[in-house]
Amino acid sequence: MDLVAIVAPELAFDAPPLASQEQLFALIADRLLGAGIAADRDEVVEGFRKREELCSTGVGHGVALPHSAINSIDRILVVVVRLNPALDWHARDNEPVSLVVALISPPSLYSVYLQVLATLARALHLERVRQLAFNATSAADAARVISFTAQQQLEGGEPIIEPVC
Repeated sequence: MDLVAIVAPELAFDAPPLASQEQLFALIADRLLGAGIAADRDEVVEGFRKREELCSTGVGHGVALPHSAINSIDRILVVVVRLNPALDWHARDNEPVSLVVALISPPSLYSVYLQVLATLARALHLERVRQLAFNATSAADAARVISFTAQQQLEGGEPIIEPVC
């Protein structure tokens, strides 16, 4: 699995001030549609929304990992979004979210999707990775930090937490 190819810096963005998760999901869907990756905006938004109804994807430390399997895409993809101001996400630690790492996948790749989700969660558990992502000069650079670290962990090595941008 090549996480560097899955985490898409070209789709990463710093969001304008938002009032809800739904607004963020719509922005992510618009990015995916604009890039020709997804064909159905409502399916993307609804997929993320339904997953949040099961339980919050706010994993703590200002990070959320929303994820969804949708039919209108043909590959696994991760979109990194930084939020300022932070958004209430009903996270485990009750802290608002400033960093969103959104994962979408076709249902046919569900087992790989779960591996990607677990690998991203492990990388984002590292305080240094979160700080580099929060403080990166751009959302694209934040995405590169996250993918580089996650790939190192996937390959079984100790992550070398250095700025890669």
